[in-house]
Amino acid sequence: MNVNSVAGAWSAYRSFTVDTTGPVAPTLSAPANAASIIGTPAFSWAAATTATKYQFEYDNDADFSSPTYTSIDLTTTSHTPPAIALGAYSWHVRGKDAAGNWGAWSTARTVTILPAVPVAPTLATPAASAVTNDSTPDFAWNSVVSGNTYELEISNASTFATKQQTFAGGVGVLNYTAANIPDGVWYWHVRALNVSGVAGAWSAYRSFTVDTTGPVAPTLTAPVNAVSVNGTPAFSWAAAATATKYQFEYDNDADFSSPTYTSIDLTTTSHTPPAMAIGTYSWHVRGKDAAGNWGAWSTTRIVSIIPLVPASPTLTSPANGSISQNPAPALNWTAMPNAASYQVQMDNNSTFSSPEFDGNSATNTITPTSLADGIYYWRVRQTNILGGTSLWSAAWRVTISQPIPAAPNGNSLRTLELPTSDTGLPTFNWSSVEYGMTYQLQVADNETFTDPIFDDTADTTERTLTEPLAIGEYFWRVRAINEYGTAGPWSETWTITVDIPPAAPTLLLPSESTVSLNGEASFSWQDAENAEKYQIQVDDAEDFSSPEFDDTAIQATRELLTALTDGTYFWRVRGLNIYDTAGEWSDVRSFTVSIPPTAPTLLTPEVDSTDETGLPAFEWEAVLNGVTYQIQVDNNADFSSPEFDDTAETTTRELATPLENGIYYWRVRAIKADDTFGEWSLVWSFTVNVP
Repeated sequence: MNVNSVAGAWSAYRSFTVDTTGPVAPTLSAPANAASIIGTPAFSWAAATTATKYQFEYDNDADFSSPTYTSIDLTTTSHTPPAIALGAYSWHVRGKDAAGNWGAWSTARTVTILPAVPVAPTLATPAASAVTNDSTPDFAWNSVVSGNTYELEISNASTFATKQQTFAGGVGVLNYTAANIPDGVWYWHVRALNVSGVAGAWSAYRSFTVDTTGPVAPTLTAPVNAVSVNGTPAFSWAAAATATKYQFEYDNDADFSSPTYTSIDLTTTSHTPPAMAIGTYSWHVRGKDAAGNWGAWSTTRIVSIIPLVPASPTLTSPANGSISQNPAPALNWTAMPNAASYQVQMDNNSTFSSPEFDGNSATNTITPTSLADGIYYWRVRQTNILGGTSLWSAAWRVTISQPIPAAPNGNSLRTLELPTSDTGLPTFNWSSVEYGMTYQLQVADNETFTDPIFDDTADTTERTLTEPLAIGEYFWRVRAINEYGTAGPWSETWTITVDIPPAAPTLLLPSESTVSLNGEASFSWQDAENAEKYQIQVDDAEDFSSPEFDDTAIQATRELLTALTDGTYFWRVRGLNIYDTAGEWSDVRSFTVSIPPTAPTLLTPEVDSTDETGLPAFEWEAVLNGVTYQIQVDNNADFSSPEFDDTAETTTRELATPLENGIYYWRVRAIKADDTFGEWSLVWSFTVNVP
C-alpha cells in the first residue's frame, strides 16, 4: 500500500511442504542373515519409499551402542565398507528423505567375516629332482597370503597314500629338518592353513633322491698291470655304474699313505697326469655319484715309467736330392740334447738292407768311406745318455756323380732363342751337351719359375707343348741330366711372347639395313677372345677407303656416333690384343641415316588474327630437306576433320572455297623426297569474320 493506503497487486504465490515423517525402514538384501563370508562383502538393501539417502552401520555388539563403523550419507542401495576385521558383526540400514527426516533402522542382520583360504605355497628347497647323500635333509618353502601355519608330507609315492613323515609347524614356520630318511626316491609337498585352521590346496609335489651309497669300484683298463711305459701314459678305466666323477691317484708306496699325485674330480674315464718322474708307481681310481658319495677304490695296478724314446735327429747337409762330385761327402745333422752317440748308415737301396757304410760318431758329423758313382740314401739315429735309442731320421738322397753335364749354353744353343708364337703351341729345341742323357724343359710365366706351366724330362732335344699357352710373355730354360740322374746347371733363361691375334667380333647392333632418323647410331658387338680393345670403322663406301669414323682407342663394346648426314653407311669392327696386334675384321653391316625435316615456321595469317574475306592466304618458311608441304586447316584444335588438307611443293597456299565465320586452326609439316614426314609446326589460330 502506498502512503495513501492504496493497495497494489499481489505477488506470484509459492507452495511449500511440511514433512516431519521419515521414510519406512529399508529391507536388507545381502548378505543373508547369519552368513559367513571370506573377506569384506558388499552390503545391499531394497530402496525405501521417499528415501533419497541411506546410512549403513555395523557393530560387534547387537545393541549398536558404539558402532564399529558408520557410513556417510549414501545415494545408492549398496555399500562396501573398508576392510572388516575377522569376527562376528550386526549390521542395519536406515533411510533419509528429501526433508532430512531419518527413518527407522532396518531389522539387524548378523555376518561373520572369515579369513581367506590360503593358496598353495611354492617350494624352495630341495630343488626338483634333487639328489642328496644327507638322510636328514632340510626342507623350505615360501609363505603365502593368509597362511598362518603350514603342513608338510613326505611319501615314497606321488599320491601320498602313505606318509614317511608329516610335519605341522608353528605360526610362520617355513622350514623343516627331516628325521632319518632311507635311500630311495621320495616326494614332498606343503599346504598352508589360515588362522581359522582352514587348509588351502597342497603345493605341486617335488621329488628328491636320498643316496648314501657310493658307486662300485671302477675296473682299470690301461696301462695293463706291471707294464713299463716310455714317458707319462694316459690312464683309463671302465665307467662305474652311477659314477659321475672320478678321482685318480698314484704313489711310490703301495699303501697310498702319502700319494705322489691326486687328481681333481674328473668327468672322463681317462686321465694323463703331469709328467711323471722315472720310477715304479701304484695307481688306483674311485668314483663319485651325483649325490657326492665316494665309492671304494679300485684294485691297484703297478706301472714303471722308463725314459722316453729320444727324438730323431734332423739331417742338414748335403741337401736332399743334391749332387756331390766328392766321393766321400761330409754328412751333417742337428745335435740332439743328451745324445751320447750317433749311428749313420748309407746305402744304394732305400731299404738299407745292406748298407755301404755303417758308422758311429760322438758328434753331429761324419765322413764316410769313398763311394762309387751312384745314388745313395743316408740316415742317422741317436742313443742318449740313458741308453734310449731314437727312431731313424728321415732318409735323404745324395748322388755321387762325376762329371755332371754342362749347361746348354754358348754355341750349343744356337737354336734356343724362340721370340714369338702366334698359335700358343711353340716348338722348343736345343743342341745336345756332353754327358746329357735326358733334358728337363721348364716353361713359366715368371723368371723364378715358381709353379712352372710346363715341366717335363725326356731324352730328346726338341719339345712341342700339348696344351696351348695363353697370350702373354713366358720364360723357358733347359738343363741336362746324366745317366745317374744328376742334373747339370740350368741354361740361360730365354723369353717367348705368345701373340695370338683376336678372333673377328660378331656384330650385334645396329642390325643390317637399320634406319636412323636422327643421324645417331649406337654400335655393339660380342667380345672377341684375346681382344683387349677394338677398332671400329664407319664409312659411306663399302671399301672403307675414307672412313667417316675410325677409332682404335675404345675399351668398351659400344660407341655412340653423332651428326651423320643422310645416306647409307657401312661399319665393321676388329679386336686388338695386349700387344696391339689386330685380328680379322668382322663381317660388314650397313645402315641408313634418314633425318626427318624440321617443323616449319608459320608466317601468315598470324596467330589470333582476323580475316574478313573468308579466303585467307597461308605462308610459312621453307625447311631443309622439305620437298613438299602438307597444310591442314580445321575449326577444331585436334584436327579431327580438317576443313582443308592439301600437299604441294610451295610454301604458300590459298583456299578455293571461302571459310564460314568462326575460329580456325592451321598447321604445316614438311615431307622429304623419300616421303619421310617431319614434325608438325606450332598450331596457330585465326578468326573469319565476314561482314
